[in-house]
Parts: sequence; C-alpha cells; structure tokens
Amino acid sequence: MEETLNPNFEGIFYFTNPTSKDYTHLWNNKEYTFPAMKTVPLIIPTETLEATQEIRKRFAYDLALADFYGGQEYKRLVKIGNATPSGTPVMFNDKVLEPMIELCLKPLEKSVAKVKAVKEKELNLKGSKTVKANESLNETFKDQEVRELGIMPTTGTAPSTTF
Repeated sequence: MEETLNPNFEGIFYFTNPTSKDYTHLWNNKEYTFPAMKTVPLIIPTETLEATQEIRKRFAYDLALADFYGGQEYKRLVKIGNATPSGTPVMFNDKVLEPMIELCLKPLEKSVAKVKAVKEKELNLKGSKTVKANESLNETFKDQEVRELGIMPTTGTAPSTTF
C-alpha cells in the first residue's frame, strides 16, 4: 500500500484560538500567547514535528477545559450538583470538550504567537551530607542552622493547630 502526504500540509502545525480573549499557555518556561480569533503557526524549534503536534493538542485541550469551566454548561452542572441531596458536583465527560478542541485545530485568519521567556526561579535547596560511620554528626553539620522543631523561621512561633 502506498502512502501519500496530505497536499495541504505545509510542514507547520497551526493553533487556533477561537475565543474572544487572548490565550496564554506555559510550556518549557515560555509563555505562548495566542491572539483571540486568530490562527498562528506553532513552531517549537526544540521539539520534533510529532512532539509539536502533541503539544498543540495539549494546548487545545487546556483551552477547551478553561472555556468549559468559564462557560454556562459548567454553571448549569454546578447548579444541578448543589441541588442533589449530597451536594456533590455533577461530573462531566471529556466528550463535551471535543467541539472546542476541534475549533483549536482548524484554521482561522492567520497571525503570530507571542513567545516570552519566563525567568526561572532559583531554588535554594540544601542537600544532605554524607556522614561516615566514624564521623561526628555534630561536627559535620556544625555550619547548618538548627531550628527548634515546630517553630516557624519567619515568625519565631509554633504553627497554629486550630482548625
């Protein structure tokens, strides 16, 4: 069987934001902002075409989910859930997201996405030290700040246990 390529595929995947608001999604410490009611090429140089396609689908799913939670159908389900004797919310099926996901994968007027590098947060993590059997724990950890158990470092008081 002979395979043929889609003649309309340009080698670039596109993402459509069919909503009335710009949509921003964080991926690999970069914010991708997709203009409202526009289609943009989704080019991620550090990813393969296959990975870019999966990222595009993830963006579409997350936008559909955000749109669902901000929409009337979710409000209706919450109202139904609040009316039940247990007061538990009504669950939804991912199938309700499919129309929005499809809209994200179909083209509108083409535009460009804004990509902004996000400053990475510096983590000040302290690792443990290796202590041999013949070494003193007090000597090895003498340069470490030792706090009383249960005392908060910023306030000097024990955390509240009142609920």
